[in-house]
Amino acid sequence: MRNSFLMIGLFTVITVNAIANKSFLLGKDTIVTGAPIPVEIEDPTCLGIHKESYHATLMPYANLKEALKGNRHESSLCMTLDGLWKFNWVPWPQQRPVDFYKLSYDVSSWKDIKVPSNWQVEGYGTPHYSNVN
Repeated sequence: MRNSFLMIGLFTVITVNAIANKSFLLGKDTIVTGAPIPVEIEDPTCLGIHKESYHATLMPYANLKEALKGNRHESSLCMTLDGLWKFNWVPWPQQRPVDFYKLSYDVSSWKDIKVPSNWQVEGYGTPHYSNVN
């Protein structure tokens, strides 16, 4: 199984004109162009796409013997996501690799990040705290 992880940070308000032109000014002389901004990152009601429906936290077991033990982490069907994952952070969504999820995409140049962790604490982007929802 290949573990890939992509985080996108947005720290500047982008004008409607820039969005239409797919060109973005980053400071005095730097222009970023590329993939369009995904609409879901600007929609506060979007809590996820292409994901399983909410469900109870239950553990499947391969057989009755495993189930009667009741140790969810010893189930043969348990898979932890903890560990090192390939990680690519970009400051603008236009700089993201659009097809990173495809098995043919080469992530060998990506850094490794510990999971679970906080990508800002691991040195990517700027930590932001908000106590307002």
